[in-house]
Amino acid sequence: MISLKDVTLPNNGSPVNELSSPPRRIPGRSWLYRTLLILAATVVLAGGIYGVLRWQQATSLTTARRDLRRLAAAGSADRRLELARHATRELDWNRQLGGRSSGGTLLRYVCSVLTAEGGVLPAFPADLKLSRVETDDLLLAATSFLGVRQLGLADPLVREAYTRPDHRLRTLELATSVEYELGNMDFVLECCDEWQQLDPNASAPWLVAVFVYENRGKLQLVIEPLKEAIRRLPPPAVTYRTQLIDYLLQLRQTGEARQQFNALRGIAPETISGPSLTETRLLLAEGATSRALDMANQLMASKPDDPAVLLLVGKIHLTMQKPADALPILSSLVARYPFEPEAQFLLGQTLARLQRRAESKVHLDKHRAIIRAKTDIHKLQRQAALEPDNLALRLDLVKRCDEVQWTEQAAHWRQAVEALRAAQAAHISKP
Repeated sequence: MISLKDVTLPNNGSPVNELSSPPRRIPGRSWLYRTLLILAATVVLAGGIYGVLRWQQATSLTTARRDLRRLAAAGSADRRLELARHATRELDWNRQLGGRSSGGTLLRYVCSVLTAEGGVLPAFPADLKLSRVETDDLLLAATSFLGVRQLGLADPLVREAYTRPDHRLRTLELATSVEYELGNMDFVLECCDEWQQLDPNASAPWLVAVFVYENRGKLQLVIEPLKEAIRRLPPPAVTYRTQLIDYLLQLRQTGEARQQFNALRGIAPETISGPSLTETRLLLAEGATSRALDMANQLMASKPDDPAVLLLVGKIHLTMQKPADALPILSSLVARYPFEPEAQFLLGQTLARLQRRAESKVHLDKHRAIIRAKTDIHKLQRQAALEPDNLALRLDLVKRCDEVQWTEQAAHWRQAVEALRAAQAAHISKP
């Protein structure tokens, strides 16, 4: 039992129960609580601000990417310029918010090219390594350059993307477009091979292979890829079936050409209901010269200035041993198209049969010279595929194509020269 003497009395003498008294206050404890609370609030606020900044960085970069993707569908140059400028503002805002991604730097360079004035391209960022850029941004940038025909700037981007496993199909499709325009045909065929395996139902890689072999003058290699493309195209694919028949006739595969023609007639009879150039050639190859001549005369009546029709009519007259009838047609054709090798050859043969041997020799010599020139061009094209940075070689190709009035090829290589000059002027650093 506890007595009063065991209880401590305060100054007024009243007893105090220690079990009911308030706890003693530890010196500095309230200050510590306040400090921790302030620190916690600061961390939460800083995290919120950081999150907002990160969100704004991501949003601005996403918006810029969206604008660049819209460039391909832009209907006018003004609209493309508007989109490029808007993307530039978003990328500038991204940089101000602390964005330093390699993809953002590359896309900012793309915008500077798209908005450049006076035809002077800005230099490629010296500190940007393509190996650090995401594949999606590489492809977006390359697509943007392809859209404005800056092929030399697109080339290193698609080649870097080609070394990676992601976005494979997109990479192959874009690489074939860029590298075909640049004349790098070996690389194009390499892309086509893989593309055909990844997308077995696609006709595009087979058609690209056809264009490459045709460009190289290798008609014997054109047939199989063209057949594969036709199998995958929506029927009736009249244009490509007709092209296949013409190639077969050039290769003297008359029997298969007739089979293909009959198949085309069964699939789309309305497309060949009247006289056609393809059927006339087929009749001539089969030896039905009279029917071929009747059809050719009908074609010439409707298309008196078509060089293909005139050439065929002259060839039929010569086959029928009528050089006097072939002479005026072929002479007129050669006067208008002096670098058409077959016309020169047929005219030379016609003059020889008319015993005008000196004149015949002139045209046969021109025929051989044109064939040699085109053979040299094909060799140079194969060399260009192995030397993608050789500007002098491409300039030589432009000159040689112009000399034989090979207009499409000259335009192709002139474009390749401009693209390579642009890339060299921009000093793109390869990974």
